[in-house]
Amino acid sequence: MVTVTVRGTLRNTATEDTYYALAHDWHGHVEGKYPDLIPIDGTGHFRHVSGGTDMSEAAVVYTDGTYDWLVSWYSALSHGNKVYTEIREAGYFEKITDWGPYKTKLEAGTNKSENVWGGYKTTVEITAAGTSPALNGKIFNK
Repeated sequence: MVTVTVRGTLRNTATEDTYYALAHDWHGHVEGKYPDLIPIDGTGHFRHVSGGTDMSEAAVVYTDGTYDWLVSWYSALSHGNKVYTEIREAGYFEKITDWGPYKTKLEAGTNKSENVWGGYKTTVEITAAGTSPALNGKIFNK
C-alpha cells in the first residue's frame, strides 16, 4: 500500500496572528499536530498522511477572533488532488455538525481555490497529482 502525504504550508499575511481552531478528518490523520499559531508574516507547516485508506482528505480551521479560515484538501492515488478554502465569521465552523456539504464542495473542486469575506482573501493550491503533494495556503487583507 502506498502512503499519500500532503505537505502543508499555511502563510499568514493578514494583520493579526491566527490560531488553530479545529480540524476534521475524512480520511487519514495529521502527523504530530497542526501549528497552534501562525504569526503575522509567518508560516505554519504540517503533514497529513493517508494511513490505511490510500487517501488524505481533511480540513483545518484557523481563526484570529474576527474570521475563521478553512483550508481543506483531497489527495488520492486514483484521482487528481483538490483543495477548497473559505472564510467566514469567527466561530462559524465550530457550529458545523454535518461536514458533508464541505466534502462535496472539496471533491467538486480543482487544485486551486480562493475565497473573499469581509476584508480578507484566502488562496489555496495543491500539486495536481502525486503521492506527496505540496499544499500552499495564504490569508491576507484584500
